Amino acid sequence: MSSGSLQTYIKYTYDSKIDPAKTDGVSPDDIISPLVKILAPGSYTENREEFMKYLSSQQETGFRPMGEKVHSFTTNNKTYEVYKCDESTPGLRNYHERLQAWIMFYIDAASYIDIDDDGWRFFLMFEKHGKEGGEFNYSIVGYITVYEYYAYGRQRNMKRPRISQMLILPPYQRQGLGAALLNTLYRNYLKDSSVVDITVEDPSE
Repeated sequence: MSSGSLQTYIKYTYDSKIDPAKTDGVSPDDIISPLVKILAPGSYTENREEFMKYLSSQQETGFRPMGEKVHSFTTNNKTYEVYKCDESTPGLRNYHERLQAWIMFYIDAASYIDIDDDGWRFFLMFEKHGKEGGEFNYSIVGYITVYEYYAYGRQRNMKRPRISQMLILPPYQRQGLGAALLNTLYRNYLKDSSVVDITVEDPSE
């Protein structure tokens, strides 16, 4: 999968294939169809040359994060930026449809959210590659989804943000980036006087 726009290349190989005639009619599992079902339409290819061409295309090299930049920092000589979005942010819907497929691989019992609900907020972290004065490229690091519940029984409109999903992709794990992303979310809501508290979703709900 490309690191910016999240275009996917699908390929699989095998050493041998079972013969239904020797296994009481049992055929090998179709491993591609279930995978394709969780990927966004038009976000993948099984053609390697097409994928390599895409990596140098403007769609990938010109990819830029969407939303409001709420934090940036440098650690270990690498620069990271965090962007806040909601369902109305231009480009977020299509990007989230590509990004959310990863939770199926890394979060146990994960499920997709209803992005049509305007209560959702998204905090996305990217690594920024390049040098000052030159061209920049961005790679997705991870993201958090938050649902802003209404706080009942208050004299004015208040809200209770609840953290729903959080994912840091494997190449960026164990570097303190998850904590940095979570702290960015906390700082964002601490500035909001309408926030009563911040909760975390129970995975069993």
